Amino acid sequence: MFQLASLLGGLLGYLLGIGFIAWIIHSIWLASRPQQRSVPKQTTIDTWPPQWSQQAQQQQSPATGTFFGNVPSDPALWRPVGQPTAQTQAAAAEDKGADISQFRVEVEADPDAFEKVVGMEKAKTELRDALELPFLNPSKIKQFGLKPTSGLILYGPPGTGKTHLARAAAEYFGAEFFVVNASAVSGPQVGSTEATIRGIFKAAKAQTPSIIFFDEIDVIGARRDGQGLNRPSDLALNTLLTELDGFEKREGVFVIAATNRLDTIDEALLRPGRLELKIEISAPNYQERIELLKFFAKNKPLDPALNWGDISKKTNGLTGAFLGSVVNGAAKIAMKRSIESRKEDVITLQDMFSVMREGNIQTDQELKEVENFRVHVEHDPDAFEKVVGMEKAKTELRDALELPFLNPSKIKQFGLKPTSGLILYGPPGTGKTHLARAAAAFFGAEFFVVNASSVSSSLVGSTEATIRGIFKAAKAQTPSIIFFDEIDVIGARRDGQGLNRPSDLALNTLLTELDGFEDREGVFVVAATNRLDILDEALVRPGRFELKIEIKAPNEEERIELLKFFGKEKPLDPALNLRELAKITEGMTGAYLEGLTNAAAKRTMKREIRTNKDENITYDDFISVLPEIKNNQN
Repeated sequence: MFQLASLLGGLLGYLLGIGFIAWIIHSIWLASRPQQRSVPKQTTIDTWPPQWSQQAQQQQSPATGTFFGNVPSDPALWRPVGQPTAQTQAAAAEDKGADISQFRVEVEADPDAFEKVVGMEKAKTELRDALELPFLNPSKIKQFGLKPTSGLILYGPPGTGKTHLARAAAEYFGAEFFVVNASAVSGPQVGSTEATIRGIFKAAKAQTPSIIFFDEIDVIGARRDGQGLNRPSDLALNTLLTELDGFEKREGVFVIAATNRLDTIDEALLRPGRLELKIEISAPNYQERIELLKFFAKNKPLDPALNWGDISKKTNGLTGAFLGSVVNGAAKIAMKRSIESRKEDVITLQDMFSVMREGNIQTDQELKEVENFRVHVEHDPDAFEKVVGMEKAKTELRDALELPFLNPSKIKQFGLKPTSGLILYGPPGTGKTHLARAAAAFFGAEFFVVNASSVSSSLVGSTEATIRGIFKAAKAQTPSIIFFDEIDVIGARRDGQGLNRPSDLALNTLLTELDGFEDREGVFVVAATNRLDILDEALVRPGRFELKIEIKAPNEEERIELLKFFGKEKPLDPALNLRELAKITEGMTGAYLEGLTNAAAKRTMKREIRTNKDENITYDDFISVLPEIKNNQN
């Protein structure tokens, strides 16, 4: 027995010894292996369009890139490269996944795209030549042992057509087109901008051939100060340089950047292999200005005696964007003349000169800023009929706008002063914005929507400049309606102690613009407020916002019509009594009736998913969600 125990003990010791030796060998082997870095989860990009991915599998093409943009540098807030906190935050930001879809712009393949770009002959040729090898003959680059160029940079004054030319390139080569405004993509959160840049390059690689267009590249590509990576833009620039240097693995991708100030770009971006090719986009010459003027005047009634050469001589140095403003401004003058005389009329040379003389041409930056407030609406003579309810308000608004828009000469004929605008007032959610938009559609007017709370700024002068810019744009594009929502933000009653609040200066600017309406035929201002009682008396005096139109909560019949409208295309129970529903929703506005209908539909949808059978929206569904909607309204 003793001998058996000794034998078992010896065997156990032998096995333990072998296991210990094996553990040591395994540990040494693990230590000798190269360490794998953990890779943060990337944003999944759906292949689009699929034919590009199939083509990329059959034929790969070298990656290249181009940049466009001119923007001031961001303030310095970034940590130096290699600092663990910055890397950790950047990885975390990338792990969340950037929304890349907002940067993709749909373009149609068009072999005649370059020919359709007016002027810029030298730039078009240089850009086409730069893209042909990487997109059409990538194998030749490898065959001759060359390193593919990462991209190129377009530079020149604002309004010369840099973005337009980059888009033409995408159309000509049938490439996916990613447009990145560097100032918009730059964010204060450490790592967010870099994650976005990496995500865009990854998406472009997945959908070759593709062009990434960086507008205002100097926001992230401005020359560094030599003190290390101290600005937010420095880390973004470092990420961009890394992506450009990895272009050997990104065949079929090209980067184009744009800037108005090439002299501010960091030298690292412009060195060979990155954005080494620089293409200048100059203001159009004499002949190109003639071609551009003809292009903008296409389909407009022109005086046969109009001499394009005379206009071209007078517009030396103006860009394409400015020339378009000249032609459109002249067209507005001729249109007004035709309406007043009730005769056919044409655009004359004097009309063109008049626009230039009056200085109604807005700068490229002003036009860009005003675009944020423009809302596209289609002309619709039935627009008011499509607004449910508000019959009295619709009639009052239509009557108020008919004279200034359709018969402005009658106002002068009878010695009247044109009204500057009117105010829509009533509870939130009653449809004031909807009604103003319907007016723009009915009269075929340009529509500028200004939310007073968002346009108001603590920066002295910025709010006033924005207001002046919007009025200037509206005057240049009549007929137009400027809609000020939440007008009480800048139009609240002043305290009588002078201009002590930021809103006081903004209000003063607005009053000045309203008083200048004798020179602004075809422009009308509609304001909206929930608190008519707090508006400054200067705003609502005669000649300014003297007309006040009340927008009430809908009555019972209007609530029935609204419930029908919001229930359209929803599976309502045939037995649903809308009148009964209208009775118990007294005091609810259109916005809350829409919310009620949607909430009832969601409740029904969940029930249908649970029961796995078709369900209709019943009276009980409305009753069940009604208390929550009423609480929200109150």
